[in-house]
Amino acid sequence: MLFGQRNTGLVAGLLVLSSLMVAGCAKEWWRNAETDQCEMGPRLSAYHASIYENTGVLAQLSGLRGETVLDAYKKAGVDPSNLWETTEIPRVYAASMPKDMADAATSEDRREVFVAVALPLILRVNEIIADRRAVVTAALDCVAQGRRLGGDLRSQIAWLDHHYGASGDLEELDRRVDGVPPSLALAQAVLDSGWGTSPAVQDKHALFGGRIALPKPKRSTQPVDLRGPAEKAQVQGGFEHLIHSVYAYMHALNTDPAFADFRRRRADLGGVDGEAIGTLLVSTLLPYADSGKEYASAVDEQIRYNDFQIFDTARLAVRDGKERFWIVEGD
Repeated sequence: MLFGQRNTGLVAGLLVLSSLMVAGCAKEWWRNAETDQCEMGPRLSAYHASIYENTGVLAQLSGLRGETVLDAYKKAGVDPSNLWETTEIPRVYAASMPKDMADAATSEDRREVFVAVALPLILRVNEIIADRRAVVTAALDCVAQGRRLGGDLRSQIAWLDHHYGASGDLEELDRRVDGVPPSLALAQAVLDSGWGTSPAVQDKHALFGGRIALPKPKRSTQPVDLRGPAEKAQVQGGFEHLIHSVYAYMHALNTDPAFADFRRRRADLGGVDGEAIGTLLVSTLLPYADSGKEYASAVDEQIRYNDFQIFDTARLAVRDGKERFWIVEGD
């Protein structure tokens, strides 16, 4: 079993617009001379943007083909066969795994499509977590100077503490609010989904199999907008879109007691900040599967054989005010 009894109660439940919202990242914060408090910068606002960056509702989830995904990359000016040599990955977000993954002519063709689908989603969730982490960093800097957290900063830290279950421990929160190396996430997705061919990912958009669930919604006195029906992001044991399962996977690694060693090791390595640390974290994944060391060894093998560690330094294409990105839907 992946989780202990604490998590057997995880149920379908958290709308991604609630689980994926926090203050807009603002590293600029200043000192309030009258109260000696730390406040977040002027750009702070409730982060209600969806993981699809306000692109609207995805309507068609059936019939997606690998060729459609690859064409989206070409429209973005990137050759999908050269992703291993691309540092800025286009914001191509696939709502579902292509239905023809099992029909790929070669294993190389299947790998190309799989990475083209999974990598931008992994990078996008890491990007959101990085925004949250900046809030935690601002709070740590404030405390280190012997100052108090101001209203906005205090409110956002309270929400993060609640969502990540840090029990009021700011240092523990710092260990929990961090991303997952793309190489590690890709390798686990490969194993858990059979290169995108498993029924779990094909039918229920569960990129990491059936062992991952979105966190339960929590009641809070903090001013957080929990909007929409709770069952929207996760339905009938699966997920509305692939990216919801990516978020659920990362949230599990960041909060479940079974992965405390993963979080400590990640912190010791300096966190996920464009460093190739995926292979250095593999040994902490023993609780992830019943096979333990055998599973961890398989993850390590996938990272090395497929050169996934290259993607640990990858980033999504930079926003320039005229950002273009593609939502890949079915026919």
